[in-house]
Amino acid sequence: SSLRDALDVKHRREQRLEETEEVGENMRIDETSLEDKIDSLLSRLGNLVSTTDEQKVEFETLVEEGEPEEKLEKFLHVLQLEDDEKVRCIQEEFLGDLEVEPQETLGS
Repeated sequence: SSLRDALDVKHRREQRLEETEEVGENMRIDETSLEDKIDSLLSRLGNLVSTTDEQKVEFETLVEEGEPEEKLEKFLHVLQLEDDEKVRCIQEEFLGDLEVEPQETLGS
């Protein structure tokens, strides 16, 4: 009986480990694709700044479609760029528009 209980516990642990490994594989992000998306966003920001007299661009302008998932993805990319000190995010008032300003010369 004790042996059977121990074997059951071992079996459940092995199943959980397999499930955890499967979830981990599904959650892996293709970093090359992520870097490409971030580079593309930075390039788009540079193009928008260079074609206007403004030094910064409203976040909404960077989002081509109004889908919530896309907004969230672009927002996370902007936060990564800010963390890398490539852009500065400006929000002058609480819940106001978010503006993104490039922090380095963006070559063409």
